[in-house]
Amino acid sequence: MSTEEVADLLYVPVETVHKWRTAGVGPSAYRIGNRLRYRKSEVLQWSMDQAEGWAVCSSECGRVYMRGAFSQIDG
Repeated sequence: MSTEEVADLLYVPVETVHKWRTAGVGPSAYRIGNRLRYRKSEVLQWSMDQAEGWAVCSSECGRVYMRGAFSQIDG
């Protein structure tokens, strides 16, 4: 899978996938020539491993976000 395909699968911006990779917290990537590629099975497994840290939007969009992206609002 390309970086763009991973981003689409996980409902995150491409920049987020790049940040995860450089921080060493995202799914494993491999170089083929000068391009990064991801194994779909590894991306899906990584996603499942991260499930406890994700939140699904309750509005119509249904997108998935990292729980750490949210802060509690009083009231």
